Formats: sequence, C-alpha cells, structure tokens
Amino acid sequence: MLHFPENFLFGSSTSHFQVEGIDLEFQRNLSDWSIWTKQNNKIKDSTSPYPGSAFSLAYAQDIELAYKLNLKAFRFSLNWAYLCPNPPDNLSLAPKLNPEAVDFYKNIFRLLKQYGLTNFVTLFHFTLPSYLANIGGWTNELTVTQFALFAKLVGETFKDEIDYIITINEPMVYVYHSFISGNWPPGLTNDYYMAFRAMKNLLKGHGLAYHNLKSIRPFDISLSKHWRLFKPYNQFNPLDHYVCGLRDEVFNKGFMNALKSGHLSFPREICFDRNIANLQGYIPNIENTLDYLGINFYTQDTCQYSLANPYNIFGDIVLKKNTKTNCLGWQLAPEALYQILTTEIKPYLKLKNNQTVPVYITENGYPENHTADNDSGDWSLTDHNRCEYILSHLKVVHEAIKTGVDIRSYLYWSLIDNFEWDLGLTPRFGLIRINYANQIRDLRLSARLLGEIAQKRCIESHLLNKPLILPGTILQSKFS
Repeated sequence: MLHFPENFLFGSSTSHFQVEGIDLEFQRNLSDWSIWTKQNNKIKDSTSPYPGSAFSLAYAQDIELAYKLNLKAFRFSLNWAYLCPNPPDNLSLAPKLNPEAVDFYKNIFRLLKQYGLTNFVTLFHFTLPSYLANIGGWTNELTVTQFALFAKLVGETFKDEIDYIITINEPMVYVYHSFISGNWPPGLTNDYYMAFRAMKNLLKGHGLAYHNLKSIRPFDISLSKHWRLFKPYNQFNPLDHYVCGLRDEVFNKGFMNALKSGHLSFPREICFDRNIANLQGYIPNIENTLDYLGINFYTQDTCQYSLANPYNIFGDIVLKKNTKTNCLGWQLAPEALYQILTTEIKPYLKLKNNQTVPVYITENGYPENHTADNDSGDWSLTDHNRCEYILSHLKVVHEAIKTGVDIRSYLYWSLIDNFEWDLGLTPRFGLIRINYANQIRDLRLSARLLGEIAQKRCIESHLLNKPLILPGTILQSKFS
C-alpha cells in the first residue's frame, strides 16, 4: 500500500481550445487556431474542434463528474481570444474584456468552489488572438506587452477566485511546433532565429505577467514546463551523447536556466548564427518568478547522431527494437519521470534567495486512437493500458516523494477527450470518453482507478496486482 501526503492533490487538466468549442471564436476567427483548423491538410484526421468536446456547454456536468471521481484539483485555461476578442486602439493599451466570456469563467470558478476543487488557471495554452498572430505573435514584442496586460486584467477580474496561476504552458513545445516542425501556426519550418526570438519573448512575457499579477495579490504563480529525458541510442557512442546533451540544453534547460539566472544563453553551436547569438543576454524581471515548479511529463526520446546528415546537430529520434510505445509512438518510460523528479529538476528547486519551491505535476497522460465518428458501444471504456500508465507513473511519484522531493499534485491529462492540436480528435486522452455524435460522457476504467486512489489517498495492494479489477458501474452523463 502506497500512501500519499495529506496535502497531495489528485486532479485533472484541460485547455480551452482543446475542449471548449466556443461558437463565437469559430464564427469570427478570433484565434490563430480557429483559422488554422479551417485550412486544408492542417489537421491530420480532418476533424474540427468545433463543437468537439463542447465543454462550453457541458462544463457543469464535466466538473460534477470530476467531483464524483473524488478529484480535488482541476486545471483549465482562459481563452485569451474569447476574453479579448477585439484589439485595443493602441497595442500598448489593455483591450476590453468580453462580459460573456467573463461570466462563463466566473461560472466555472463558482462550480469548482462549490465542489471543493482547487483550480490551476493557465493564461497562455498555445493559442493567440488573431490580431496578435497577424503581427507575428510571440516574435513581436507587442505580444509581450499585450500578454502582460492580459495577465493584469485576469488578476483584477478573477482575483478572488484563482488558486494557482500558470502563465505559459510548455513554452518550448510551442516554439518547436510553431517554428521548427511547422505543424502549428504560424507554420514556419526550421526557422531557428524566429524560434529563439519567440522563446526570448515568452520569457519576457512570463516575467512581466508575474510581476503584474503580484501587484494585485500574492498569487502562487509558475509555468508548466514539459520535461523530456533524452537517452543515447548507443551509450558507448559519444556522438549520440552529444546530440542528447544538445537537445537537453535547448529543450529542457534553456528556459529554466534563464529564469534561474536572469540571462538567456544558447549552446555555442547555435551561436554560429550571429542573429541568434545577439538574442542572448540579461532579461529584466524574470529572476525568481516561479513560486512552484509545474512539470508536464509524457515520454522520453532515444536520440542518435545522423551520419547521413552530420550538419543536423540535434540528431534523429529513433526507437530501439521492442521499445514499448503508445499509439503516438511515444515511449513508455515512468523511470524517466523518476529521474526528472529526483535529479534533473534539482537545480531549479532553489531560488537565488535560497527559497525552495514545491513541485506540481500539471500534466501526465496516455492516448489511444479512436476515430471521432465512433458511436455507441463499449469501445475504449476498458482502458487497461491507460490504467497501467497511471499506476506506473504514480508509483514513481510516490518513490520520488519518499526521497524528499516536495511533490504536491498529480493532474492527469485530460479529464475529457480533447482536440489534440494538429492530430485532431482521434487521439483520446480522457478519463471520460466523449461520444462526439451525441455528447454523451462515459467514465472509463481509468477514471474509476484514479477516483479510487484519490478517495483513499493511496494505491492499495489490490491495485498493484494484475489483472487490474475495479468494482462498480460506469457513470454516464449527457448535457441538455
């Protein structure tokens, strides 16, 4: 039996664009993603996030289901484009808030409070208002200004409701997909200068948002950092170690090192481009701007130096034979999470003033592919692989806590099935299955598993045995 601390929060996560299906946003093309998803060949399965999971209509039922699962925390994001649909007359000034959107989020806060769920509120979860995307998004410093003003508006408007704030979700994931892979708007490929310029502005935006929010009240503020372990394909090949180290420095540590020191710097190999090198240097207002450390974890990557393309200093992602993966090809490696929690993040848990910050796991999840047109039946409800994933990762979280790491939450991604960006609706991450044809919600086996663990604050012996058997019936809900 594995017991978790009394203050440990079991919960789940969502993000606005992936679940809301806001009518106004799609009718008026308010966000870069609402435009992107209407273009041909941008979404792998050709599905749309509208209405998608329709959380904007079903949020009361979804939050009630989270409560019935004994979850005590809920992470969601505020839709910047919905809250601020119109640009201000001058982009150095704050925009006006949409009263309809404010009421929508006030209702969510009210329900969370009613059910006793602690909230984690994300300000930027990958989508931009169209008027900012049109001027270059995060590559333009006016977006930094607008984000800082948006954060202040949020702080002033919801100051009595917010528990925890996450300024930015997975900054380096955003940078990679937007400017390197080209899978997300603005769709640039291998534009490293724009990527690192956006990275610098994301750092500035976080710092300014942090101080604007602190001027309103002493919110607990962080960001959610996607952390991925990079392992060499051949442990005896120094070139494989080299590409792993370079990926680690850029993807994992670059953003965090800047927040720790106040200085942005890049590996020397990247600085052969003088434009990129000139981005380095001191950034005001970013030191000591983490009150806790938010960690998102899904997988690890095995990396190999490419002899066929020696100028690719980041090497290739490869899979060793018999490596266990999920439907997206992501390696199943809970041991990597243990190494991250006990070793990799240690330098970032102590600030310059010697204050130690706690760790909150803000995302961890497992997808299975089921097409959006799947209708009635028991498909995907008995999700043993997801159950095993949750159990294996909670075990290493428990082990990390035993070593002395101050970990205070496990927020599973996602509460409900969601629109998975350029992959569409096919990858299903939800504890709660959504039948997109009729919007009926069904609890998966994994939901009842996490619910039982959350209720008892421990993993009981029978959950550590195979096969996994959970008693009880499946709850169902449909919004009217």
